[in-house]
Amino acid sequence: MQTLTIQQGLKRFIAEDSSDVARRLQSPDADIILLPKPMSLNMADTVRDLPELEKRSTVAFNNAERFVSATLEEMGLLQPQFSQHLLEDIQLFESLFKQTSFELRLEVTEHQSCPKFHCDNVYVRLLVTYFGPTTEFIDQNEPGVIYRAPLNALVFLKGHKHPTYQDRILHRSPEFAAGDKRLCMIVNFSDWMPKR
Repeated sequence: MQTLTIQQGLKRFIAEDSSDVARRLQSPDADIILLPKPMSLNMADTVRDLPELEKRSTVAFNNAERFVSATLEEMGLLQPQFSQHLLEDIQLFESLFKQTSFELRLEVTEHQSCPKFHCDNVYVRLLVTYFGPTTEFIDQNEPGVIYRAPLNALVFLKGHKHPTYQDRILHRSPEFAAGDKRLCMIVNFSDWMPKR
């Protein structure tokens, strides 16, 4: 399998700005949308020292700042610049979809949680990797090619519930080398998982 980086073929998946993301979300030609976003903060030393952990909760958008700060402090990741970075990403999700609440998952992991390429049973999922190996995806019309999302890019993944999803793009969590860790955030609509 050939793995492609941003310089080698991701251009067609990349949105120019948030309005371009909104446009592509309505297009049947875009099962995945990448919005690159630079982050100058170096998380390496902090993340490498953290144990594997996951924090997941349903949060009202008007309580997002307080929740993010409390969660990052509990995880040992509370840095004002990083907290602001996460909030900006969450606010963009809110502005695109006009939801009053969302499911937020923050995790530090050193294992590949979803090794098979798949599509989620959601409308749209936002995934951002802030440190470590990033989300991998394939276009089923290009056998043998694996794409890798850029670090810090907002990755919008259409799911089976999205009316324009074309079943072309499948994604998975990345493979890990020994000693690797990954810090990522996943944002879903709050009602994506059926209540038990």
